[in-house]
Amino acid sequence: MAKKLVQLVVKPELRYWTGGNYILDYADPDNGFSSQANLIMVSNSRTGQPTVFNLDIASHTMGYSYNQFSVSAVIKQRDWLF
Repeated sequence: MAKKLVQLVVKPELRYWTGGNYILDYADPDNGFSSQANLIMVSNSRTGQPTVFNLDIASHTMGYSYNQFSVSAVIKQRDWLF
């Protein structure tokens, strides 16, 4: 069963991917403050161009979360780039 499934998966034409999960985290334990930014990009295996973006930014102080910011985007057709 696994052999048949692997045969259906298309090998990427690119040697590199432009997608990934990027995390930036900062904490100040003396003042009880922390913040985090997380960027996730998913790339098309054929073109290598990112097609899904998710950016999430959050801050915490004294056990409370504030300034929550999140943006997501999905690009379905990228013919205009080529």
